[in-house]
Amino acid sequence: MDLDGLEADPFQMHHSRRLIDERRATMTPEQLEQDKALEKKIALGAAATPILIGGAVIAGPTTAVLATTTAVKVGRFVVPPLVWVARNPQVLNEAGSFVMGLLNPGPEDLNPGSNSDELGRMIGNPLRRAFSKVFDADGFAKVTDGLGNEAGRGWLSQGELNLVIKTKGTSLEGHGAQVFDEIFDFVSKNYDEITSIRGTWRAGSMGDNLATFNKLVKEVGMEQAALQTYTGKMASRAGFNKVTVTGVKNSDGDYISVDAIFKKE
Repeated sequence: MDLDGLEADPFQMHHSRRLIDERRATMTPEQLEQDKALEKKIALGAAATPILIGGAVIAGPTTAVLATTTAVKVGRFVVPPLVWVARNPQVLNEAGSFVMGLLNPGPEDLNPGSNSDELGRMIGNPLRRAFSKVFDADGFAKVTDGLGNEAGRGWLSQGELNLVIKTKGTSLEGHGAQVFDEIFDFVSKNYDEITSIRGTWRAGSMGDNLATFNKLVKEVGMEQAALQTYTGKMASRAGFNKVTVTGVKNSDGDYISVDAIFKKE
């Protein structure tokens, strides 16, 4: 999205300064003086307030005044872009959307009238994924995203790896394979050898594996249906491609409970 060429101009301060000058060219002398006075007040307030307070506390009033004078001079160059943004609703809207996308890891469209939230998410999510971490939490291998949101956990019981992966609402959404790998590697290195992987599938908010299993089982059978679930694919990728499946059906013939044990051949 081209905001009057703003994102294409590497010198955004210069660009915004030029746009302000173009707008001022249409003003009356009185309007021009009022506009310049307002800009100076904004620059003065933005630059002087933190310097005066911080400088007076740290180094005394004399140093604060000298620092403020310098800051105001710098502020007259820095603040015009902020003034321009504040006076242009479209840019303000885009900037707000970008920040929302940067902070919100979910896939929902935060602002239907803008694509900037998508740009923010494209930048923010890889950063959060880069800062994801896996650690021991009372015997559980726990994975969190860059904001500390839990995306999955695993534990070992007599060589059997149990997993709960729930990335929805985290910056790792859509990256369950990364969560699986981090848990698998952590458990292997810090707990003990993994001899099997368990899939415990029940209906509910985390029933994707069960839904996939029910969709495929009548066509390909229990073992192949289990291998084609998300957990089955992750287990197979790790070399655990032999499966034993047990399940309980309801009166309609759909499975309401499935337990799958994946082992190496």
